[in-house]
Amino acid sequence: MATVKEYLKRYGDKTFKELAMNEIDISIIAIISYADFLSSSVSKKYEKDQPIPLQVFNKDETLKLVARRYLAKNLVFYNFLKQFMDCKRYQDIELGNIENKFSEKNSVQFFAMTIKNSMGTFIIYRGTDNTIVGWKEDINLAISDSIPAQIDAEKYLEKIAKKVKGDLYIIGHSKGGNLAYYSFFNTKDTIKNRIKKVYNLDGPGFRDDNYDYDEYSTKLVKICPSDDVVGAIFDTRLDQVLVQSTRIGVDAHDMLTWKVDPHKKYLEFIHPKDYTQFCKSFKIALNDWFHNVPKESMTDFVDFIFTLVSIDNPSTLGDLKAGLFLNSRKYRKIIANFPPEKKKALTEMAVGFMRSWTYSFFHQKAYSIDSSKKELEKIIISLNKEAVKSKKGKLNVQEDL
Repeated sequence: MATVKEYLKRYGDKTFKELAMNEIDISIIAIISYADFLSSSVSKKYEKDQPIPLQVFNKDETLKLVARRYLAKNLVFYNFLKQFMDCKRYQDIELGNIENKFSEKNSVQFFAMTIKNSMGTFIIYRGTDNTIVGWKEDINLAISDSIPAQIDAEKYLEKIAKKVKGDLYIIGHSKGGNLAYYSFFNTKDTIKNRIKKVYNLDGPGFRDDNYDYDEYSTKLVKICPSDDVVGAIFDTRLDQVLVQSTRIGVDAHDMLTWKVDPHKKYLEFIHPKDYTQFCKSFKIALNDWFHNVPKESMTDFVDFIFTLVSIDNPSTLGDLKAGLFLNSRKYRKIIANFPPEKKKALTEMAVGFMRSWTYSFFHQKAYSIDSSKKELEKIIISLNKEAVKSKKGKLNVQEDL
């Protein structure tokens, strides 16, 4: 099935004057933010904030080096970058105002950059890469009012707004999408007025979300796969633009898997009319679960995850996966030594989520893409009450059906 690579193949020789920027270009720009440009010696030849021509990275050895951070396999990302670099459409791009922060001690992973074209200045926030530090920061979204990357994103937007003139656009995928929305909602009105669009590509929402999305509905664009997981976290809104992926579940988060529509001459993504049944259930159950688990219990849960992840101090998800089997005995020992009362609470949390998800999966007929936010909240409350009533928490799906 055709993906963004088919779009590059068909339209890579078209300039932006010949073919206007579209949603597929937006996703491609978000994808290249995962390239580890600063790891290359090429980038060190340029002063801080000095624009770097994208084409200086277009060498095999350099591309192999900068392709290490994406969540997909290095070779997959390398092949995409090579095809992208060779397209006439993007050859005049310059990377500017690159800012990179990484701290294991403070669990901070932040990367932002800008590119310019005739439309204006595009601010791009990188999402979570394959580092453990980045994923730890993401997990902290569950227990913190804000994370360091959000504060950095807000400051970065204000810095760029002072530095450049004209219209602004913000793009971010995954955590970068969350940063895009956070920086927009928390900036000054004078800067908001200059921002034409904010593109949140499958980013999670906010634990305590009081932002006024309706007021800025013409500026905000959230794109999610129909079998969504990441973008469903802390997000009960139903106004997302849905896309179809070649994968399902968490794997659908990868923008390289998003399908382009042959019936639209490969100029748009395929847009399903509704979420999958799995995603609807997950969206209801996860957000209901998050908002009903006490913050202290959620903190214990996060600490428990961090304790397991920290065994042998892996640097990347690849390191963690490689050590899963070798460290299985250590994991069991840590679990066995965990305080009994906390172990019981964590077990109840896990069971509570599975109960909520199972019930939601079989009782979601009222939930659709056309539901309003208030209607959805009623559905969540109703499902939660009935799930608790059912067999005193022991859900019997067959009887309920």
